[in-house]
Amino acid sequence: MIDLSFIGIDGSMVKANASRKQYVDLKNVDLLDKAIDKMIKEDIELDELEEELFGDREEGLTGIDRRYMKKIVKEYNSRKDKEKVKENVGKAKNELEKSGIDKVSLSDPECRMMQTKKKFAELSYNVQLSVSKNQIIVANDVCQDKHDAHQLIPQINNIKENVDIKVSKIGGDCGYSDSDNIKFAEDNEIDLYVPSRSQAQKFDGKEESLNHDNYLFDEEKNELICENVRYKYRGIYTRKNGKKVISFYNSDIKKKKDVPFYFRERLRMKEKMQTEEGRKIYSLRKITVEPVYGNLKENLGFIKFLLRGLEKVKIEFNLVCIAHNLQKIWRMKGENLEINEVNMKNNESFGKNASCCSFFRKLFVCYC
Repeated sequence: MIDLSFIGIDGSMVKANASRKQYVDLKNVDLLDKAIDKMIKEDIELDELEEELFGDREEGLTGIDRRYMKKIVKEYNSRKDKEKVKENVGKAKNELEKSGIDKVSLSDPECRMMQTKKKFAELSYNVQLSVSKNQIIVANDVCQDKHDAHQLIPQINNIKENVDIKVSKIGGDCGYSDSDNIKFAEDNEIDLYVPSRSQAQKFDGKEESLNHDNYLFDEEKNELICENVRYKYRGIYTRKNGKKVISFYNSDIKKKKDVPFYFRERLRMKEKMQTEEGRKIYSLRKITVEPVYGNLKENLGFIKFLLRGLEKVKIEFNLVCIAHNLQKIWRMKGENLEINEVNMKNNESFGKNASCCSFFRKLFVCYC
């Protein structure tokens, strides 16, 4: 039933069940923690509590922060279970400390502020899909990353657990063009199709403003050629973010050129994507994984998570993907029924298929 000749991988941001008005930094979390301790230990009036917390103008809070914090304190003060509130604030504080982020959502500490395709920021999760050529979801995941660069390898491992990908070609957009991903694909003999950012711009008919891979390499002389200028090998060093890069230098113009550690693999992928076959296979991504996101968001109405916390939203996303797959199976069975009705009207197998289709229809309705 599943056509594994091509698998498309893509990510998308889905809004978390979290309020922007409860998006605070560590200083505000500490202030809330202090307020809740006072609520628990003392029968203190709200006005007195606010005066004690916000009366000092040297707290460093802006006017907007002060207003938001007063609303949060007022809301928390009205809740009966103060211990539960303190537990939630503690979770937010732990998330800030362990993840190194600047701000956290009090309502869902595990979501992240992410930029949507419409260029505005929302508290969201990054969902990942791997979809077969006939639009069956073969793997999915939910993560906290604001981009897709580190999600290709986990997705390929997820696919391997579910299906045999030896017969598959795998395609992803330029968000997965990290050199580590391309190296992983080569080492594991995976037929991967991922364009560079400049190639993606070209394929979409846009101006090529990104030229990160606009260079050649002379293997014999171990020199990099960029805009007809040769750069000699200088050495390998590690950046602050932990990424290894290879540095080349031209002493005449006193200019250096840094490239990813696995730049040779990137150049091979770039050459692969310049072929007619490479572009044709990559274009299948637009008719596999992208329509599935369209179905989930537009038809099934999945534009926001209802649950909170990474583990719970993963379960919720699993159910949404099951609903999509049951819908596809139901339609496939329906198509088979039409053929059987014409060719095998009185055959006993038709009755079996009909009951099977009815079963899948009930399951799909149930999950939706």
